[in-house]
Amino acid sequence: MNKYSIARLRKIGSDRIFNFILNKMGFSAKYRWKIIKRAKITAHPYAYITRKRKIKDLVRQYPPRLSLPETSQFLFLQPEDIPGISDIVAHCQKVFEQRKDDVEAYYQKSQDFKSKVFLIGKHGEKKRYCDFQEIKPLIEFATRPDIVSMVANYLGEMPLLGNIFLMHTDVNDKTIDSQKFHFDKRDHNRFQFFIAVHDVDHDAGPFTLIPADKSTEIARKMNYYDGRVPDEKMYQYISPKETIPFTGKAGSTLMINASRCFHYGSRSRKKPRLIIEIMYASRFNAIGVGDLQLRKVIRKEDRAKLSDPLKII
Repeated sequence: MNKYSIARLRKIGSDRIFNFILNKMGFSAKYRWKIIKRAKITAHPYAYITRKRKIKDLVRQYPPRLSLPETSQFLFLQPEDIPGISDIVAHCQKVFEQRKDDVEAYYQKSQDFKSKVFLIGKHGEKKRYCDFQEIKPLIEFATRPDIVSMVANYLGEMPLLGNIFLMHTDVNDKTIDSQKFHFDKRDHNRFQFFIAVHDVDHDAGPFTLIPADKSTEIARKMNYYDGRVPDEKMYQYISPKETIPFTGKAGSTLMINASRCFHYGSRSRKKPRLIIEIMYASRFNAIGVGDLQLRKVIRKEDRAKLSDPLKII
């Protein structure tokens, strides 16, 4: 195999290659992902033990102020509940005002209805790397010891930092993909912040969830493990009135493990929506740490500018 083939395989990732092989062997996602996770722990026992040990001193030094309730696996917060939220919201408001023409140009070129603002360049061109100065305040917030302590205490290990998105959703009439009910990779150990940059009401297509205990019961009844669930099927098991939308003023925050709660978002029928998403994940989740690792969209020379004392990027 030549070096170019090896490079392509590395880009795909061993998790996805292993998942593909298991799929061809006839394993369902439920068993594929459990096998991959166990294989990763077995292949890296020292890293597994070390990541669990590392959190003890951190949690002792920075006792977690908040955590996700075990039953519901989500928590709504006001801007003042976590110091620093208002600062990153103000920063993102400024960035979006400077970039909204580029975002509009992106929609015209792509026919998409969602955009990751940090990855949109001049005149709507999609970029490979984020502008470091735009995303730096969010990285500094996400790697702050008191924030990482809270996340690590929940995950039971030192986390990896996955996605940081400034996500804009344009007005649309679609109900596709993530706009349908789903879990974010079932049985993955993760922790997410969703932060409203502008006020979010029902017309703006809020992130809408079903608490974890009810989600687990529904998944069992419909024999669900992975994939998207249309409303007409979901509402055979739960009333629309029992779903919970994340609405509120700018700076309002949702903390959630979206791998344990059915949810959907981006049904922005009358107003656009602008939110921050920050995701942390276990090093030993199946299929990587998420849809996109932060380190993949930050240039190596920019990563070197971060002190990153907790080594979670």
